[in-house]
Amino acid sequence: TTEIDATPESLTNLAEYVDWALEKAGNSGRFQRRYIVILTAPWILCGAQTMAHVFTALPTHRQRVCTHQADHCNYGPLADDDCTVLRSEYEFLDPANSVASDFDLVCETSMFVPLLGTLFFLGFLFGCYVLGSYADMRGRRATYLWSVLLVQ
Repeated sequence: TTEIDATPESLTNLAEYVDWALEKAGNSGRFQRRYIVILTAPWILCGAQTMAHVFTALPTHRQRVCTHQADHCNYGPLADDDCTVLRSEYEFLDPANSVASDFDLVCETSMFVPLLGTLFFLGFLFGCYVLGSYADMRGRRATYLWSVLLVQ
């Protein structure tokens, strides 16, 4: 172990320097653990927000419905790539689970589902650029309040 009175220049390797710095600063306690939680919580929320578009754009499951023109009804689930069925002949099994079912993004319009993630990240990039410049001009507090108003 290193002595607390040692100088950083007298230490020979990184492990000794880290031990010396921790002894000098004080070992981790309640304050350090709380500080780590406070610093990491926004990054965890940011990761959850970034992954949200993956779960909201899940492919929708459809099933055939019985129409008045049909001679017989086949209520089985439809394959995701079955585009021969008209829109009036199927329904979504759980329409509240996906953006794809909200906007009927199946078959010809299914190409727009990956576009949702792309637009999200382009908005993220644009927001960082614009709000970063705004923070340099007006300050962090005003920028934070501005960004909250934009989201609402």
